[in-house]
Amino acid sequence: MYCNLSIKPIAPFSLKKKTDKAPKKSTVQETYELWLEKNTIKEIAAIRKLTTQTIGGHLAKLIETETISITDVLPEEKIQELAKAFKGYKEETLNGLKEQYGDKFTWDELKLFKASL
Repeated sequence: MYCNLSIKPIAPFSLKKKTDKAPKKSTVQETYELWLEKNTIKEIAAIRKLTTQTIGGHLAKLIETETISITDVLPEEKIQELAKAFKGYKEETLNGLKEQYGDKFTWDELKLFKASL
């Protein structure tokens, strides 16, 4: 006894055609482009719907790679104060400095300055 099965052919697998899109920009690159347009950290955060801390992190990466300078982000007076605070500081984390200086420096200021070292 034979079973009478009807087998339907399967459509051949096909990849979707790739459209000619420009490569997606990195999130740091998008922040950098907005920075070049003279937007503030708060403005970039609002435009990108991200937190100011995230944008500060992007700027820290840009400082680390020497794409921008710490002097582009922080005023000279603040940089000098941070330089004094960081003198001799060898810890990997910034917790000790934040505890020591409290509200004198924001977390972002500490991160930005550390990125410049």
